[in-house]
Amino acid sequence: MRPRIIRMSLLTGTWYDQTDQEAKSFEAHLTASLRGDIETNRRRLAKIAVPFFQKAHHQQYGRKIAPEKIRIRLERPEPALVASSEVEVQLREISYCGKIHHAKRFHSTILRLRKPRRPTKARRRKARRARKIVRRESRKGRRSTR
Repeated sequence: MRPRIIRMSLLTGTWYDQTDQEAKSFEAHLTASLRGDIETNRRRLAKIAVPFFQKAHHQQYGRKIAPEKIRIRLERPEPALVASSEVEVQLREISYCGKIHHAKRFHSTILRLRKPRRPTKARRRKARRARKIVRRESRKGRRSTR
């Protein structure tokens, strides 16, 4: 399957900051070039992005935000030249003062996507034994009913 560029935005609702005396919102924009099913990649990206966004928001403002309060917006995927295991993240703070709003860009970060881990030899051996036992028990059950 061809790699595709997937863009995702995560946003918080607007809140009033007492210290700066202005309304604010916080957002993150993610860009990833991934191979495979689009829906699976979107879910995988959201699974990584939401905890990162919560942590960044907490570090910046000292406020915890529930995952339900985070809005996720997706753009239409575009074809990419190469697939990558890196996700680029750009964080922004939007300040509203009346009709005027200003965007303050924070540092750009790169997240790495992990490949699914292969089970260790001991776990594979244990699973194989369990399957053998289940097969043996099912055969015994069939013999006794005949």
